[in-house]
Amino acid sequence: MQLHYTLHSPEHSETVLLLHGMGSSGDDWLLQIPALRPHYRALTPDARGHGQSPKPKGTYRIEEMAEDVIGLMDELEIESAHVVGLSMGGAMGLHMAIAHPDRVRSLVSVNSFARAKPAGWGAS
Repeated sequence: MQLHYTLHSPEHSETVLLLHGMGSSGDDWLLQIPALRPHYRALTPDARGHGQSPKPKGTYRIEEMAEDVIGLMDELEIESAHVVGLSMGGAMGLHMAIAHPDRVRSLVSVNSFARAKPAGWGAS
């Protein structure tokens, strides 16, 4: 999946990957970019079905959206990144950290969740 993205301060080698919440876009992070710009390269993608990224028919799974971001990192030759995710973006970051621990240098998950659908009261 070809995601729309913005790469801020590409001259820096250390990357902060900023993942937005459901129904939003990478533009959510514009106010944080000035603080990051002097020290980090900041990558702000639009997740599948959000912002200017493609909107394929069907349901969107957190795992698929996270794998889209891994693909984008591959395309941009970003080995690993500090990942900051808000809500749905935090769940994407969690999947990335579990499935690709070598790609996630650190993870900050803000107001997020581990599963999109709760397992229920009796689940372990």
